[in-house]
Amino acid sequence: MKKILASCLALVMLFWTIPANASTISKSKAQKENSIASSMSPQYLNICEVSNGLIPLGGSSIEIYVSTIGYPNATSCTVDATLQRKIGSSWVDCKTWSATSPSSHRELVDMDIYYTVPNGTYRVFSTHSVTDSGITEYEYMFSDVVTISS
Repeated sequence: MKKILASCLALVMLFWTIPANASTISKSKAQKENSIASSMSPQYLNICEVSNGLIPLGGSSIEIYVSTIGYPNATSCTVDATLQRKIGSSWVDCKTWSATSPSSHRELVDMDIYYTVPNGTYRVFSTHSVTDSGITEYEYMFSDVVTISS
């Protein structure tokens, strides 16, 4: 009796499907991915906020800024900023700067760097880390791409 019931149920499930066209499925999947991507953000225990940027100042001068903010109990914050230049299809490291939070404000570190570069396409890659209670968290980010032509 169980075999007959299972067979009947399998047949009902096999023939009782709702047809869907591929464009509906694709659109639905794309909408879900966009919704998930816009609502997802990393949740950190120690890192509160990070930022970086590359600003052309005119001529061949640029400003690089990088900031890391940890939660108040942080024991240290560090940041590394690497200026990268696009050569062909590759990004090549030009110069790296590092900073560590001072003992008076262990939850904050930032850098503001003025630098002169030859014409080219640049971006900043930064590594941010915050430590609290022996746990270190890292976040990595790229700035927007900037083209310098003086």
